[in-house]
Amino acid sequence: MKKTKILLLILSVIPLLAGCWDSLEIEERGFLVGIAVDLLEKQDNGSYQLEMTEQIVNPAGLGTPGGTGGQTPAFINVSASGTSLYDINSKITEKSSRVPSPQHLIIIPVSEDVAKEEELFADVMDVFLRQQHMRRGIKVVIVQGEAKRILDVQPDIENFPAQYMEAIMESSAKNPTIIEAVTAGDIHEYLLKEKSFILPRMSITEESEIKYEGVAVFRGDSSQMVGSLNGRETRGLNFIKGDHQQGALPVDWDGKETVINVGKAGSKLTLEEEHEDKLVFSLDITVGGTIAETFSNQDIFQGKNREDLIRVMEDEVKKVAEDTISKVQEELKVDAFDFSSHLQQHHYKLWKRIEDHWDKGKNIFSNSDIKVTVKGEIYQPGNINQTKGNEEGG
Repeated sequence: MKKTKILLLILSVIPLLAGCWDSLEIEERGFLVGIAVDLLEKQDNGSYQLEMTEQIVNPAGLGTPGGTGGQTPAFINVSASGTSLYDINSKITEKSSRVPSPQHLIIIPVSEDVAKEEELFADVMDVFLRQQHMRRGIKVVIVQGEAKRILDVQPDIENFPAQYMEAIMESSAKNPTIIEAVTAGDIHEYLLKEKSFILPRMSITEESEIKYEGVAVFRGDSSQMVGSLNGRETRGLNFIKGDHQQGALPVDWDGKETVINVGKAGSKLTLEEEHEDKLVFSLDITVGGTIAETFSNQDIFQGKNREDLIRVMEDEVKKVAEDTISKVQEELKVDAFDFSSHLQQHHYKLWKRIEDHWDKGKNIFSNSDIKVTVKGEIYQPGNINQTKGNEEGG
């Protein structure tokens, strides 16, 4: 009986040991933190020649940001090309002295050239989403120009560029010219629903710095990038959607620039009328904030100055929102504002009748009227009501 218990104990331990027999030592693993995907060529047979660049952390170089100055580099970038991402990954593994491990992958930068090809972006994302060890929380960003270049940017504080990109995205919480980070899991949901969507956009400046501003806009039924919104237009998009509006809003007041720190904002969409090929919406935007900076000599709370500044703020928000609506409806022609969710939640029967022609076919979205109203508020003027130059005897 005793021997039987010992045998059972040994048999129960074997599966635990087996999981380690073919495992790699940590020194042999390459911690994969960033993967950039670029388009090299569209071939005559319809296939694509892609380039993939993997950023692999060098554990020996951690603690030396950027790996410069003759010290051990904190990361290495390895590139390979081919028509299959699986094959490309195999080539990269052959080139690298370490076996890439994706459990620590932070970000996937994808070039606009890839995103603008019909269905190609979806195919690329499908490869990542099917990987066993890929996390759904990995951030995805669209890059203007070559995506691999963004993995070459040397950070001053962070150890490697992928970490730097993540830090930029997390530190921009009060920047209304961007949107919140979008993950691979979010994109999976968009693709399954064939729903139009937006992704954050990055580029590299002439000074080799990362610029994080604007969005790339995708058509849902083809998962194809149809255009982009710049920083100002993205601010308008955020006001329209009621998202991510906090931050600085510059306005022209009294012929001088005044910066309002928006601390509270929201929006309400209401369906007013139904017609065969178009809908009529009212969009009520509320926005309020404090005076962060002003070059005007006017006393903000004297006479009607406060009311005048509020009107200027309302006019600016309305113009930005209407300009964004015009571009999205007339040029991009896709529902970047996610009005479809409002229709699904509040007007389900109507939505089921028109969903096949919402932002495709008859494109009811582009034909619809969106009437914008803005209600603003200035909560407080700051520590003083007037600037130097408007003081008595000044």
